[in-house]
Amino acid sequence: MSDTLRIAAFDIGTNKIVGAVAERTDDGHLSILAIEEKKKKNGIVNKGIIINVGEVVFNITSIIRKLQNIANTKIHNIYVSISNEKGYNTDEWEKLVLELASRGVKSHILDRMDCMADSLMSAAEKEIGCLLIDSGASCTSFILRTNNEPDIRGIVQLGGNNITKDLTYLELKYDDAEKLKTKLGSAKPDKLLRPNARIILEKSTNVNEAKYTTPLKLSEMILDRVKDIYCRFLDPLKKQDKLSKPGRSIILVGGASYLNNLPEWISDQTGLSVKIEDKFSFAESPNYVNIYNAKYACLISLLNNAIEDCRKKDEELENTKKAKSSFWKKTKGLIEDGMTSIFGNDQYN
Repeated sequence: MSDTLRIAAFDIGTNKIVGAVAERTDDGHLSILAIEEKKKKNGIVNKGIIINVGEVVFNITSIIRKLQNIANTKIHNIYVSISNEKGYNTDEWEKLVLELASRGVKSHILDRMDCMADSLMSAAEKEIGCLLIDSGASCTSFILRTNNEPDIRGIVQLGGNNITKDLTYLELKYDDAEKLKTKLGSAKPDKLLRPNARIILEKSTNVNEAKYTTPLKLSEMILDRVKDIYCRFLDPLKKQDKLSKPGRSIILVGGASYLNNLPEWISDQTGLSVKIEDKFSFAESPNYVNIYNAKYACLISLLNNAIEDCRKKDEELENTKKAKSSFWKKTKGLIEDGMTSIFGNDQYN
């Protein structure tokens, strides 16, 4: 086995599961070899809680096979996180770990927010104080870390999907509402919006029958939900005087952080510098593997915190598999012997 640590990680989100394989050298340099993601059916994971263990296992093992082929490596160990830390304290999560173990894959569970804070915050940001906000599809998590104070963290069970669902009240299908949000949605209403401007939602040969909304209405709908999500923790943090200390800053990660003008809106609310972290200066990848997106922040952080080689087989898992195999072989033999003794007897022929 090479001296270079080869690692695999999986981020379980509401809309999809993403897996990756990487190599890390002794100096901490991370090189991504492959990334694969698989969109999930609705209802498999909801707000960080695993609903359908079998489907999640199927998705993970499917991604593992693809990663093994692309990276030309075996995967026996994986590092896993989910979009809501509370998801670890469920029977479903334990079943997931056991199901993967029965397939020869050992799961190492790492705290999502700790992983990202450790990897994405600079030493100076940790010293002065930095608020990391993970804007996901169905959950928005945060952690405020400083070197001299205990972490402050929390979860809001709302995310980018809720903004999209709000826009479906414009009589739009969900996918169309998502496109509208991505293209024209904004967390900050444009003060120069023309009052008579229209956004056509559904064309018609008769102009009077076309469905439309206005930029102002669209912006107001989005802003109402943005306030509902982010003010739930920003306002208490401001009241506790946690965001007023000079030099403190905010890092945004997660796919929902790309809502137009969201960093600017949060900066207006807090008076702090806000950035979307999607550069990952400690990691690199081939041109055909695009890792530089805030939706991969957790995945890259998991890889950065992993310590066990993905190619290493777990002896305990192997012994369990061998014991199961031996049991079934023995059982099968007894059944076959019994069938032979029954149907081999002339009185039954």
